[in-house]
Amino acid sequence: MALTFQVGEVMHIVRHFRLALLSATVAFAFAADIESAQAWKYKTLHTYTDSNFATDGYGPDGLLWDAASGSLYGVTTYGGDRCPNDNYGGCGVLFQMTADGTETVLHRFEGRKDGMYPQGGLIKDDAGNIYGTTTRGGKSNFGTIFKQAPDGTYTVIHAFEGGDNGEYPDTRLIWDRTSGQLYGMAYYTAFKITPEGKYSLWHQFDGSFAYLATDAQNHVYGVTQSGGDERCNCGTVFTLNPQGDETLLYTFTRRSFGFPSGPPVIDGRGDLFGAGYGNHENGSLFELSRKGVFSVRHKFHETGASHPSSELVLDASGSLYGATACYSPGSSPCIIFENSLRKNFQILYTFDEDKVALEPLIADETGNLFGTMYIDDKDHSEVFELVK
Repeated sequence: MALTFQVGEVMHIVRHFRLALLSATVAFAFAADIESAQAWKYKTLHTYTDSNFATDGYGPDGLLWDAASGSLYGVTTYGGDRCPNDNYGGCGVLFQMTADGTETVLHRFEGRKDGMYPQGGLIKDDAGNIYGTTTRGGKSNFGTIFKQAPDGTYTVIHAFEGGDNGEYPDTRLIWDRTSGQLYGMAYYTAFKITPEGKYSLWHQFDGSFAYLATDAQNHVYGVTQSGGDERCNCGTVFTLNPQGDETLLYTFTRRSFGFPSGPPVIDGRGDLFGAGYGNHENGSLFELSRKGVFSVRHKFHETGASHPSSELVLDASGSLYGATACYSPGSSPCIIFENSLRKNFQILYTFDEDKVALEPLIADETGNLFGTMYIDDKDHSEVFELVK
């Protein structure tokens, strides 16, 4: 069964995978980097194919590492075989996966009532509840927010109604330990919601899709994919106060290779880091210090890679990890990279030509990386680990 995309996922892909071909010169430089940097070991944890579509799901997404149990949680956007009037073998599953790749399905999405096509990632609160979103389903079929309790109880705590109320959520929620609330984005709408389901609109972005993140003090920061400079329309960095008032911190220009492709990550000092997709450029990694000083840490055309996608991983030493966009074979190769504290750039792993890395990487407490991939036109997707 070929991988097919629903409405919410199509919007997600359009935002993240505007690809450009590399020139022959860049490709040559890229090949040289690959040869010197295949340092980490790739390990397949779990494979999804036609043969286990109904039981295991298909199209893994949104991984969460849980140090307490030493296992992964995640969703598959499709599969599960419990979704009426569906052409994709099911509306997805919520799963737990052990270190050896054994998957346990915690919930099979059944359609309109409990949500369908989960996407965007999971988070876990201090009580052990897991939260996530579905891009469709709910009362008005605009998506849901769900909670899976430690005892296995599954609850939809909010169903989106469309328009200013929000619709088609497909990014990871964030957890505010100070207030006990969750924050998130549903298309152009930023919202707050309590674990009990009390939902409130927080901020409405004017035609710009945004990503949110919190620092160590639970202050909320974010980036927009577009807007800002009218000559560039390539995004901004901002902060939101508890009342939803926005303060602009930085406006991207063509020189700063904007169009952020995922939420920022913030270190303990309050310095903010992110990836700029670059649109017509090859993209960059950027830093905005707590004092407001902006700098480009890496320009991707200098090392042959192209278009960093989605959220970065920031480790305790200050190194950044991420992946580049490669939606289909024949485009720029998929790589996993490291940008060290000293801003040195290294390619850690390069995928085969027909393999496509998807969604953000995550890390465990030892620094090993986890992610998802699929093989184009071969009905094959998997969860992988990249081991130091």
